[in-house]
Amino acid sequence: MTITGIKIKNHLLLLLIFILIGSDNKAICQADSVYIKNVRQYIAYIDSLTRLKKMPNNLAETVAEGPVTVEEFLISKDSRDTIPKRKILGGFGKYTIQNRRGDTVYKIYYHDNIDMNLFETYYFRNNNLIGAKIELQDEGIGNTIFSKEEYYEKSRIVFSSSTKSNLSERYQKRVEISLLETGAKFLTEFRKGN
Repeated sequence: MTITGIKIKNHLLLLLIFILIGSDNKAICQADSVYIKNVRQYIAYIDSLTRLKKMPNNLAETVAEGPVTVEEFLISKDSRDTIPKRKILGGFGKYTIQNRRGDTVYKIYYHDNIDMNLFETYYFRNNNLIGAKIELQDEGIGNTIFSKEEYYEKSRIVFSSSTKSNLSERYQKRVEISLLETGAKFLTEFRKGN
């Protein structure tokens, strides 16, 4: 490479560094689309309705709660039989916000407390999944250790954001789920039940 080529390369590199440091990142990062802004507004609206002390008359909430168990097998004293025993790992709750007729779902909120608190929230517009988020929080403290948020258009991810995490493998498996697939599964269950 010639000296002139090296100088041009160095100038381009300096220009790029200047742009990266001196800009407010609008030149580099794409601004949120109108669709993303609309999804955020819709999610905020649905969340505001579900936080009211009294839910609006056109909405209903269904609740499914229970223990999360695993089956263990104990060996009898004479070693001839195994005895099944259920061990409770924690509890879960699944809350569905829908219209009174039960034919339109707006939000499905899932929580369990196996090892740590896991929160999954799925948002629907016209019975189509448009957004989801997942959070893993310390037991009892409420500090968010990991979070991820996704928005969808026509069953395709159009936005994704997550916190960096240094989770152990045990907890990493709890959050390495496809929110899109899980949300679609919850929507299918809703449709079958109504």
